[in-house]
Amino acid sequence: MIVVLIIEYKSLFSCRSGKCRLRSYGNQKSRLRLEVPLGIELPALPGIIGVEQQGRLAVATANAFVPDLAQAYESTGAHVQRVENMTLEEIFIANVERSREEVEA
Repeated sequence: MIVVLIIEYKSLFSCRSGKCRLRSYGNQKSRLRLEVPLGIELPALPGIIGVEQQGRLAVATANAFVPDLAQAYESTGAHVQRVENMTLEEIFIANVERSREEVEA
């Protein structure tokens, strides 16, 4: 059983199997919207927890965003259209989806 309490804006207190922890997200989790030229493969970068790509458009989700991530994608030939901070709801959903994937693996 997973119990999640929202304590304050962008903070989560969660308990799983008797282990509890408080996470403060601030503006750390971000989404990078990318335009990727044909033939360019996006590299696996530290801090990126997921990439969804459809054709030339991609969205990379960063667990701990730092400006170097945008520069790293630009150096591969991709164009960073914008960087968006994720809402608390989006962070929660991303964490639940990631937890489910880890359990299924």
